[in-house]
Amino acid sequence: MKSTTYQKLSIFVLSFSFVLFFVSNSFGQTTYKVVCDKTDHTVKVVESINRSPNYVPIKSGFPFRQIAQKWIDENYSTTVCNPEDIIKKIKEEEGNKTPPSSPPVMGTQTTGQGQKTSTVVQPRAASISTINQPRYINTSFNINAKFSDIGNPFSLESNLAPGFGVGLEQLFGKKYYVGIGLGMDFYFVDFSDNSDIGNFSFYWGKFPLFFGYRTYNKNNFVFMSEVGAEFNSKIQSSNDDFDFRGKTPSENSFDLTARVKFGKGRIMLTLGTEFWVTEIFENDDYRMAVFYIGLRLGF
Repeated sequence: MKSTTYQKLSIFVLSFSFVLFFVSNSFGQTTYKVVCDKTDHTVKVVESINRSPNYVPIKSGFPFRQIAQKWIDENYSTTVCNPEDIIKKIKEEEGNKTPPSSPPVMGTQTTGQGQKTSTVVQPRAASISTINQPRYINTSFNINAKFSDIGNPFSLESNLAPGFGVGLEQLFGKKYYVGIGLGMDFYFVDFSDNSDIGNFSFYWGKFPLFFGYRTYNKNNFVFMSEVGAEFNSKIQSSNDDFDFRGKTPSENSFDLTARVKFGKGRIMLTLGTEFWVTEIFENDDYRMAVFYIGLRLGF
């Protein structure tokens, strides 16, 4: 039984590591820009994060180096460039750009002779610092489609049991945060091998505590990664006559959870795993493992 537990734990760690690597790698994809290098006066391609003072930017936002190089080939007959000319052109273009004007606000003013004169009051400009700031949505409703091996301790023909989980979560923090929650899990167990029992569901309450990290890109696409632990209440059955086949449910249990979330706006996709570190049934070494996919609906 212990070897089975270690195998589940290994699968849990490997699967989550793969998901985290794939999503974070896709989210943090490197972009490229075309610059004029002051040191040798040549047009070249560099990574967008390279902010060397020797590089005068010409065009940015290329997802691949090959695309940036193709743009150079199509727009430049030679790779020789003059950084002073490019800087001068940029300044001229910036000088020609004028911010959109807001309608003036008319007001009145009284002179010493009691005469009223009109004045024009310009509206206060919006704070530039508030533009493109990430919006941290810390309250959410979560619904997940879950798959567990809860059939394993009952030696069912199919150990896999589908189900779903619902819950509310509250985060505290911005880039780094701590979260708490309240939820319920339901699993539909197939006992068709025993006609006297039939099919019914198991359910229990969940109380997660976790911490995480989130990042935004320039398009306000957010990526969140979280790890934590969950307190689970005693497992219950929708069939009052079911005796758990002689097993005694533990009063509570704990599991470790890891998940990633990504999306834009208030709706995010969630991928996660759970692995129990304490017994669900007394005097039973069974440790349940769960994989799930779902939605985080922020409000």
